[in-house]
Amino acid sequence: MTRLLYKGTPDRETYLYYGHEGAGAPRYDLALVATEMLAAEKSAVALAAEERLRTPSWLEATPLAGRAGWVFWGVLALVVAGLLLVIARLLPQGAAPPSS
Repeated sequence: MTRLLYKGTPDRETYLYYGHEGAGAPRYDLALVATEMLAAEKSAVALAAEERLRTPSWLEATPLAGRAGWVFWGVLALVVAGLLLVIARLLPQGAAPPSS
């Protein structure tokens, strides 16, 4: 089963980049070069060790799991409740209905 078909020169290193969510799909027509690629000499390759091109963000480096996650979400809920209370007190109170 072929998972990746690539035509290149064996004397150059090839890099495989992945994980960029904003990258779009390539726009070319493989039907134009399919016969040439399938007729080319095939060779087995192996992947080297994965290299990180950027340092992981704080959230990626320290996932909130277990007790730390509960504390984080608890404090966040308290802050949101406090802000809602402050906003409720700042809103003008309804006017009293006129008495007849």
